[in-house]
Amino acid sequence: MLKSKITLRLAASFLLVVLVSLALLGAYLLNYFHDRTMEKERDSLILNAQIIEMTLADKLYTHDDVLAAISQQISRETDLRITILDENGTVLADTSEPADTLDNHLQREEVQEAMNHEYGTATRYSQTLKENRMYAAVPVYNNGRLIGIIRTSASLAASEQAYADIVRSICFAL
Repeated sequence: MLKSKITLRLAASFLLVVLVSLALLGAYLLNYFHDRTMEKERDSLILNAQIIEMTLADKLYTHDDVLAAISQQISRETDLRITILDENGTVLADTSEPADTLDNHLQREEVQEAMNHEYGTATRYSQTLKENRMYAAVPVYNNGRLIGIIRTSASLAASEQAYADIVRSICFAL
């Protein structure tokens, strides 16, 4: 009788150690997955902003409808929101809303960061689109002078759904 109680306690202790280890591993992998996904999304947005800058180089900051039309075409093909700002943060073109209805973007986190570095990024809830989005802004220079910012953004809905699915899977497995 004593031997079976000891065996039962050892088995229960072993099971508890295994479950705690799996939970810790799951939490670590979940955090790793989230960080890598956000890093890849950020890098993709920055690269796309740089490509858009090169694509629109001769049309940037002409303040005409051609800029908005080309931005809309690129947006449809890439599923990105594209915002083109002048050096003062005034929206010249936006693919989700008419530019003249949007407020000045100069104080946005990603714009401020881009004005002082090679790029700027931020993740926040978009009041305009009513969803969490990641933003990347890239400064545009002409002869060493800042002439504007190209900002791209993408929805985080798919990443958030994948994250939630993994959390459910881990919880179910435990």
